[in-house]
Amino acid sequence: MVDFGHEFLQAQADAVLAADEAGKARLLLELSQLALREQAPGIVIAVGVTLAGRGEWNWGEYALQLALRLPGARGKSLYELAALAARQGRHDRSAMLLEQLEAEFGLDPHQERELAHRLAHLGRFEEANQRLDRSLEMEPESLEICLVMRDYFAYIRKFPREEVLRRAKALLEVYPERTVDEVAEEVLEALRAKRPYSMVRVNDGEGPFLVLSLEDEREFAALYRINREIWSKVIVWDRQMVFDRDWLRVTRDYSRRLANADCIGAHHFYSLEGEYAWGSWRNVPCLFTIVRWLEQMQATGLAEPGRIKLCNPQINQHMLFGGHLERIIRSQTRLGLISAHAALPGALKERFGLAEVLYHQTSGEVMLQAGREREPLAVWHDRICAALEQTEPGMLFLVGAGLFAKIYCDIIKRAGGVALDIGAVADIWMKAPTRDSHALPQVQAFGLVEA
Repeated sequence: MVDFGHEFLQAQADAVLAADEAGKARLLLELSQLALREQAPGIVIAVGVTLAGRGEWNWGEYALQLALRLPGARGKSLYELAALAARQGRHDRSAMLLEQLEAEFGLDPHQERELAHRLAHLGRFEEANQRLDRSLEMEPESLEICLVMRDYFAYIRKFPREEVLRRAKALLEVYPERTVDEVAEEVLEALRAKRPYSMVRVNDGEGPFLVLSLEDEREFAALYRINREIWSKVIVWDRQMVFDRDWLRVTRDYSRRLANADCIGAHHFYSLEGEYAWGSWRNVPCLFTIVRWLEQMQATGLAEPGRIKLCNPQINQHMLFGGHLERIIRSQTRLGLISAHAALPGALKERFGLAEVLYHQTSGEVMLQAGREREPLAVWHDRICAALEQTEPGMLFLVGAGLFAKIYCDIIKRAGGVALDIGAVADIWMKAPTRDSHALPQVQAFGLVEA
């Protein structure tokens, strides 16, 4: 008897990927025949999903089309084909396949919500909301997610894709773009001149915590809340703190201080284009909130044209991989560091020949799985803020502290220092697996310690 476990499925996918075009088709046909003999249609579906997950969209779809013909697999195959089309931004095809699934087998509550999502992105908002009502009737416990999705449908109706992309592109007329080379030179010049400077990054993780107005908060309350809860589990250690007094104080401080940065790494229009294509109810509002916040800063005069520059949100890693960060560090004999990694100061001193690393330890994110007992947020955060107010003018600080980094970088700049939001670079140095990309050999090569 054939063992159709995980290893078998992965081996089949590997074999297909390694073959030429004719070989791929032959192997998938043979797999389909095996599935028919063994009455195991799920193996073809699983391999198709695996191939699509590895970027082989066409061959993933080919496998799923084969599975459609296998006894007992048609319903699951139709659903997976619809999911595959949705991942490619083909909302019309995805909706058609789900409607076909409904006609032949009916839809469960989750599939009703999936179809609602596709219909909303096709501009069929009334039908989409009717599908949510049907899902809620079938599954009353889905109330929260139905409210979130209804808010998201209202969001993309108010902010359609074409308008969002136009507004994102228009920002570049007010906030000039900088390349990684240009940012590195700006940092080095600020250090030479002992001029205050701050470079921060605002990604989809920080976007949910920008508050634009009370009316906007009321209009999309359920959508904003769930996005904040999702990210707060990463940022504040798996605790529901999005309405905690200290956390609200921190996020409000973050929104206020961000406008004082010299350079902001923020998602460009192509990121929003991709998120709209995929229909992400998490990342669309997270990223467009950043665009709207930048618009608001310009409209209220808090960011006069040309003062704040924009750069790639992965500027921290580009500076590391391009050698710019090493050049900046080696230009100094001492620097400041804010990070959860207690061993990082010593590693930096040894690698770069630094005489001193002035270290402030954060409590760390849940991904780091720190073993020590954590202090209350207000205690360690306020202690770091107070210490940073005494920053020596012209001193370089490397800051790896998530959302808190934006606050720390501003305090350092106001005290006369030069602050760089290095984010996950600290994890790369310490070989901490907080991102999937950290396992890549070319990333591992930048580690300062043994794994």
